[in-house]
Amino acid sequence: IYTFSVFSHLPDDLQRAWLEELFRISKPGASLVLTVQGRRVAQAVLDGSWSGAFPDAKTLRKAMPKLDRDGFLFFPYGRLPYSSAENRRLDETLDPERYGSTFILEPFVRANWSDLFEVVHYRSAPGDWQDVVVLRRP
Repeated sequence: IYTFSVFSHLPDDLQRAWLEELFRISKPGASLVLTVQGRRVAQAVLDGSWSGAFPDAKTLRKAMPKLDRDGFLFFPYGRLPYSSAENRRLDETLDPERYGSTFILEPFVRANWSDLFEVVHYRSAPGDWQDVVVLRRP
């Protein structure tokens, strides 16, 4: 099972619901490959090389201690400025308080996802963007 940029947009409770559903539909021994926005994406926002449906650099910089401490940050799209008309149109169909920009670090994944799945591998930004998480269902 693989997902690309799903967990990058969900608050913790919806991530949990997705993980539980993935557990339910997968067979023992199944492999899962998921992506998350980790430090590389955060750094791109902080240094100004990426913008759009992300918090601005000032907002993210202020929140970085929380990311370092908790390993998780969620910024609802309803509270973020948009530079892309296409993103605004897409997000008109979504709940802007339940969908957004999420940053997740490896310690959070290992601490919060390992009760359902074995965390086989966590690779930071192999394609110079999102982190890749490989899970196995026991």
